[in-house]
Amino acid sequence: MEGDILKAQVTLAGSTQLALGSIAAPATKVPLPQLTSVPAGDGLFRFKLPIVLAYDEILRAAKQQYPSGYKAELKDERFSGTINLSNPAISRGADGRLRIAIDLAYDDRSAWLRWIDYFSWFDTKGRVEFSTLPVLDEQASKLSVKDVTIASDTNNRVVDTVASIASLPLVRDYVASLANYSYGDDIRKGVERANKALNVDLADKVKLFGAVASAKISELEVADDHISINANLQGQVRVEAGF
Repeated sequence: MEGDILKAQVTLAGSTQLALGSIAAPATKVPLPQLTSVPAGDGLFRFKLPIVLAYDEILRAAKQQYPSGYKAELKDERFSGTINLSNPAISRGADGRLRIAIDLAYDDRSAWLRWIDYFSWFDTKGRVEFSTLPVLDEQASKLSVKDVTIASDTNNRVVDTVASIASLPLVRDYVASLANYSYGDDIRKGVERANKALNVDLADKVKLFGAVASAKISELEVADDHISINANLQGQVRVEAGF
């Protein structure tokens, strides 16, 4: 497009003749017809939008819920005391799973023993790692985990009491809550960036118009320091040229 002139590449086909003398023109010149706008259908597009959820960001959201860790009183047939769960960490596990580690401290000392045990020599503590399977709830735009089990190599590093407490539903529920993350805002921001890129001036009086119509999650990948969610974006796009 130069000024009000639309330039295009045209291919002509025909035959050549060699003539001696003048020949009659094979066609009559006609004026160029008036150019008008012709309605055109919108084009469809599809592309993938990767959404990266860093483990640090997931934990940052969890720490807003548990700013000082998690504390609870246990009173059942096996345990009667206080547990403290703190210092969570998330890392990549095997076979598409996540490993979530926490510090677990169990205190079943009497009030008298707590008074004399200034250095906490008689409480029980250890760092426990869990293996979890990340899953996506596309309707709620939420990441969560299921199948929370103690990692196979944890029992060799902590005492039996800590391992037994770590198996309690209360502890497993806490571990699962650490990986809860709503990614709806991440998708919304990605769609906004895509829409902005699809609505630009290509040249003088030539504009690109487009809009994302839908975003569907296609797959989840577990990496060393993040989870990657691939969203399939679909929409329509068109180009308008003014004269």
